[in-house]
Amino acid sequence: MVEVFIIEEDNPWKSDSPAPLILEILEANPFVNFNEMAFNYSEKWVAYNQQKALANLKKGDEPALALRTETPYFFEGSINRGGWRNTVRLAMANSTLEQIDLSLLKNYVSKVATLFPRFKWAEVKTDYKIKEFYQAQDLVAVPDCLGNYLNWYHLISPLGYEPYFSRAELLNIPAHQVRELENGWIEIMSYSDPLAYDQPEARARIVEITNYLNTNRHDWQPTPS
Repeated sequence: MVEVFIIEEDNPWKSDSPAPLILEILEANPFVNFNEMAFNYSEKWVAYNQQKALANLKKGDEPALALRTETPYFFEGSINRGGWRNTVRLAMANSTLEQIDLSLLKNYVSKVATLFPRFKWAEVKTDYKIKEFYQAQDLVAVPDCLGNYLNWYHLISPLGYEPYFSRAELLNIPAHQVRELENGWIEIMSYSDPLAYDQPEARARIVEITNYLNTNRHDWQPTPS
């Protein structure tokens, strides 16, 4: 399973909610057309209806909307509103990721994130054993703007990284690819192949990047082992 998380914090949605724009961009994603939806973590899936989906997102204290399709392949999306965190999530099978243009996926993540006024960070998570790897290697978890454990792809705004790193420090991460976007966000691709996370080259990158980040972080310095 591959999951994409796009996170905004400290911005409870009110009358000027970005819900219509976010729902519209999920509908217009370049990968699939959603044909089912479910509300508030229910297991009951019904035919997708934009009007009903939007009405659900605008009511209640912490509404959630899930969208999915299995045509032409399994793909899921969701919008979760919380008291302090708003999240857009995408999910797909590994075989689906192999059929998707990775540049298109990264650009789409950035496009969704621009709709969050207080966007902090996003990641594409492909490695579900990464926490165990950190423990086995005695690695210290990285800051929460990187999801605590490095995965294939991360996107961070200054709101997310400034408590921990300078811009220059992030741009010098020893990752496969690091670049600064026009809006000042920083994009990090830890290793080249998102599904080769358990290969020696990818694991070595994770160790090197983690040690670099924890050596340079501003919030505290880990005690040497």
